[in-house]
Amino acid sequence: MKEQRKKGKDAQNSDPMAEMRQRYDRAVEADRTNRDNALDDLRFVTVPGYQWDEQQRKARKGRACYEFPILRSHWRQVVNDQKKARPGIKVRAVEDGDAKGAELRQGLIRNIESSSNAERAYDGAFELVTAGGMGSWRVVTQYSSDDAWEQDLRIKPIPDPLTSVWHDPDAKEPDLRDQRYCFVEESIPRDEFKARYPKAECVDFDSAKRYGDWFQQDHVRIAEYWRLVPVTKTILLLSDGRSVDQADITPEAAQKMAAEGISVVRERQCKGHKVVMSIVSGAEELEGPHDTVFDRIPVVSIFANRFFIEGKWHWCGMVRFSRDPQKLLNYNLTTAQEVVSKQPKAPYLVTPKMLEGDGVKAMWDRANAIDAPYLPYTPDPQAPQARPVREAPPDMPAAFTMLTQISVDMLKASDGIYDASVGAKSNETSGKAIIARQREGDTATYDYQDSLAFGIQATGEIILAALPKVYDTPRTIRVLGKDGAEDIVEINKGDGVTDLSAGKYDVTVTTGPSYDTQRMEFIDALTALGQGNPAIAAGVPDLIVGAMDFPKAEEAAERLKLLLPPPVQAAMAQGKDMPPEIIQARQQVEQGMAEVQQRMAALDEVHAELMQDKAKVDSAKSGLDAQVAEIHNQRELLAAAIKQGKTEMEVMHLRWELQQTRAQAAQSGQGSV
Repeated sequence: MKEQRKKGKDAQNSDPMAEMRQRYDRAVEADRTNRDNALDDLRFVTVPGYQWDEQQRKARKGRACYEFPILRSHWRQVVNDQKKARPGIKVRAVEDGDAKGAELRQGLIRNIESSSNAERAYDGAFELVTAGGMGSWRVVTQYSSDDAWEQDLRIKPIPDPLTSVWHDPDAKEPDLRDQRYCFVEESIPRDEFKARYPKAECVDFDSAKRYGDWFQQDHVRIAEYWRLVPVTKTILLLSDGRSVDQADITPEAAQKMAAEGISVVRERQCKGHKVVMSIVSGAEELEGPHDTVFDRIPVVSIFANRFFIEGKWHWCGMVRFSRDPQKLLNYNLTTAQEVVSKQPKAPYLVTPKMLEGDGVKAMWDRANAIDAPYLPYTPDPQAPQARPVREAPPDMPAAFTMLTQISVDMLKASDGIYDASVGAKSNETSGKAIIARQREGDTATYDYQDSLAFGIQATGEIILAALPKVYDTPRTIRVLGKDGAEDIVEINKGDGVTDLSAGKYDVTVTTGPSYDTQRMEFIDALTALGQGNPAIAAGVPDLIVGAMDFPKAEEAAERLKLLLPPPVQAAMAQGKDMPPEIIQARQQVEQGMAEVQQRMAALDEVHAELMQDKAKVDSAKSGLDAQVAEIHNQRELLAAAIKQGKTEMEVMHLRWELQQTRAQAAQSGQGSV
């Protein structure tokens, strides 16, 4: 056993792509059954002719195999319900983040979604997850233009994730945030492979057998190989309370920190990872490895009915549980049609006498092919009835009708979509009862919308973490409001508010009617109120027109304001058309501003008095300075006089001593000096 392990390790060391191929094979084998069943479900509900098994078709020996796509209608109902209540990414501030920073990031994410046409990616994934059980999209970086150096984040669809996206089978988190690797593959013609990678090894088909299915006779499979690579990070605790990765501090950032007096308080080592991507074939690495700006693999996949059973993941969409009822419905209705078509028609019973006459028989012969206004006949007195009589048609077997109804009921019960959910009339008569029945259908299929919301939340987290690394320079960008209104802002100005690397934020998802749906509901509500109360209709025409979506709607709304009743215009001039809480808040702000102005006036008076006192002090200080200068001059004069007097006293003392010496010498008879 040890020798086998050693041989395996030696083989990996000699072939650097061995680990990649092993991971790929493991990911494919772990999920192959789910993918095959999901593809069958997708074909069943989308491609005409796939609702009959091949064995059943052969058994029918060329007889008709009709399909009645009720399940497809139910599936489209679930898909389109989602489009009326799309989940939206919401950014929230945590710890040292603030509301303005959250609003900026949320507006930027909305712009990324709008520029990417992300709704198409979300809708495509939702169609797949409801039908087959899995859908995917991705987050990428790309240059804003061909000649630009700045990059943007974009959300891109993955059209065929069931055959091209393979995840780490050991990932346990619902959003796969803990996956260690992922493959996004595509098959390209061999000629295109040679054009893209002229120096790469495009091995012949026989040699490719050791690489599995990567190299085929006409096509070559290549893949984006995403993986986590372990790294050791040095985390710094700064004096301003921030924790940053030492590798993220550029020389410019270090200079700025030094200028602001920010220093490193503590540092520690921690083990982390970086996300690396390569373009690979089965034999070699064609591009890369490339370090990315992401902190997790940016391939988002959503699943439905996903359960971990006996060490393996199982998942499926809504079609899986409804296939048998749909097949039963197809079989019963097809068989019923066959039985009815084989029964004899209901012909007329006539005698030869009744067909006598010029052209009578010819008209009766063509009666089934033409729309004759009448059919002439010759009465036959010998017949039980003197005129032609139609034979009664055969009865439809009651069993077929019963089985068909049972099949339809089973189909409704399997997917939870009942008649009221698709707009059909039911026993309910009140609006509330109808809405309640429709909500029952929405509840039965809400887990699919919840799966989409979970994937969109993961997308928001991926984008939020990558924003500081992609938008890392001062630049002007567009942000979008909830209503789609555009605003142009400057980011990374160094003021802390627009710095995308400052603060901490998290992501949640809000689900509800889209802004367009809310706008239409607003118009309908005001219109309905206006129909019942003319006073309301006269007071809100500007609001109704302003909410409509047609050219110059805002200009029309402004002109309609001029036609409003005078009391309404007066109230609007005073701001009383606002909600009560807004009016109260406005009054409080105005009262606070008045108090502030009063305090500022009092402070101005005190400031004026202080300035006057300062002027007096400055004047007194000038007089004192003159006196001090005079005293200083007098002191210097006195010092000079004292010095002169001291000198004169020393001279007098010397003279006195000389006189004393002379006197002593005279007394001693030594003569005079």
